[in-house]
Amino acid sequence: MSMGDTYLISGLLTKRAEMAGELSKLRQRMDAIAHDLAAVDRLLKAFGYQGEPEEDICPVVKRETVTRRGSLANDALDILREASEPMSAAAVADIIATRRGLQLPTARQRETFREHVRQSMRRLRQKGVLELLGTGNAVVWRVKP
Repeated sequence: MSMGDTYLISGLLTKRAEMAGELSKLRQRMDAIAHDLAAVDRLLKAFGYQGEPEEDICPVVKRETVTRRGSLANDALDILREASEPMSAAAVADIIATRRGLQLPTARQRETFREHVRQSMRRLRQKGVLELLGTGNAVVWRVKP
């Protein structure tokens, strides 16, 4: 085994140990949540709830924010500055999503993200940075000259 292989193996062993430790912590957290969930279910029954909580109550997942304040506007402005011609907000949003590596698998997620970009671009227009060309569905944006 060469010296390079020794360093590689050492690094891989360290990384594996870190990942195993993280997995252990996650399992402990999952166990604690499952315990708390069972306690809530027992309280529901104790206070007269007749249904089956696991079947009747849809889990709620807190939404994580995808962007920092102002970052969509900055990204949109960068894209429009790089563009050779005016672009639609949807096209700008799609480029931002691609550059950020965002996974937007459903039409609803894509449209929500596009609407956030449109709102950011409208604010830039109000500040006099962007201008809107066209009407109706044929609207495109560019940096104000």
